[in-house]
Amino acid sequence: MVPNQQHQSYRFSLLRCLLSDVTIDGKKIKIWSSEGHGRLGRVYALTHPRHVLKVSKTGLEASNYSLLASHNIPCAHVIESRDVRVDDTTYSVTVMTRLDFTLTALLRAAGIANRKPRGLSVALSDLLDLLRKSNIAYVDLSPDNIMFSRVRGNVFRVHLIDPQFVTSLSVFERLYKSREYDCMYLACKLFVLGKLHESSWKFAQSLCRHLLGYVPSQGSVVQFLQEQAPRATSIAQSLNA
Repeated sequence: MVPNQQHQSYRFSLLRCLLSDVTIDGKKIKIWSSEGHGRLGRVYALTHPRHVLKVSKTGLEASNYSLLASHNIPCAHVIESRDVRVDDTTYSVTVMTRLDFTLTALLRAAGIANRKPRGLSVALSDLLDLLRKSNIAYVDLSPDNIMFSRVRGNVFRVHLIDPQFVTSLSVFERLYKSREYDCMYLACKLFVLGKLHESSWKFAQSLCRHLLGYVPSQGSVVQFLQEQAPRATSIAQSLNA
């Protein structure tokens, strides 16, 4: 218990340092609770209910969100983002408008309700086309990094989050020596999601067919995620170093 308490105390001290002068509409932000974490960052709910806070160690969050926005690629709306250096480590501190749900949550709900989300396959294809036309490789285009916000009724808008590995598509493909990585990665992640949540399997298969023209085999998905995905991530990190 003691080491854990020390770790919690350090983390809260670090957060106080990182957030010392971050405000929303002139008011200092306050953390309500932790909302979860990924490989490189942690998300916090705020006492400002329409916003969330993301803290990561990449040092790229601010610039990559700006890059996406400059190409009119739909992404989380950033209120404020800055890179802060503490104890020889650079942290990205980003305050964003809260979004409603992830693609993962949507497919799980669709499976439980047995209702296919209308327009989803076209929205994903359009998103991939927009990234390619903008010469951007996302590299981590997982269902957890695609979110939605309500426009009206049952109409929702797509947004991208967590752009830590975003890099130049032309340079990435030259080093990776293959095309359409983002499309294949997303399809493989959808395949895994469908396997993990059986009720969503038919919808995951349908999206794979739309994106790739076929449903990949389980063996090829495992091989891609275990061998190709780490190599692609390593390439993106080297390009952004």
